Amino acid sequence: MQVQSEMESLVRMHLEHIHLCVPPEIEAAWLHHRFAQIHPFQDGNGRVARALASLIFIKAGWFPLVINRDLRNEYIDALEEADKGNLTSLVNLFAKIQKKAFVKALSLSENVLSDYKPLKQLISV
Repeated sequence: MQVQSEMESLVRMHLEHIHLCVPPEIEAAWLHHRFAQIHPFQDGNGRVARALASLIFIKAGWFPLVINRDLRNEYIDALEEADKGNLTSLVNLFAKIQKKAFVKALSLSENVLSDYKPLKQLISV
């Protein structure tokens, strides 16, 4: 029964955060960490927590959260810091991942535009 009340509290606080316009990187990190702390499932809590963070980002028009192998240690360290009450490292990691995704997307779009000369001419008119 404690898991149910904790989850109800999580949802209530999340809705309050939406009302307060908490920035996506902060809300995603908070929701991810808090869900993982509640640990409502026997298996898959980390995957669900990352999916919840991804939903926050997608709703904001950002990219899904992807933690690759290169970031695994930094991710684990940030989660351990969050367990101690300091969410800063997790927020910064999520922001860094988003920034990298935006830069990559912009670079890809520039490559597409530069490779397609008729479109480039049309845009310059």
